[in-house]
Amino acid sequence: MAIVKGKTQTGFSFKVDSDLINDAEFLELFAEMQDGNNLVVFKIIKKSLGEEQKQKLYDHVRNKKGQVPIDRMSDEVTDIFKVLSESLETKNS
Repeated sequence: MAIVKGKTQTGFSFKVDSDLINDAEFLELFAEMQDGNNLVVFKIIKKSLGEEQKQKLYDHVRNKKGQVPIDRMSDEVTDIFKVLSESLETKNS
């Protein structure tokens, strides 16, 4: 198990287990989100970030009304796994 640390384009710092990229159930959830089912983002976040980082992410995307917009959450998750994928590609080259 290797932990990948990264930062999204909006500045959210995170740590994820690189083994997620090889977990079929997790990748199925991610593919479902990419196909337009934004509601699976909650399962993705819980499985990849855990409770503490999930709360930090919610606070990071929270708007002035105190709401956590689902579209911003989806964008952040997509960015997290883009960083993870790039990190693994670099490591394997």
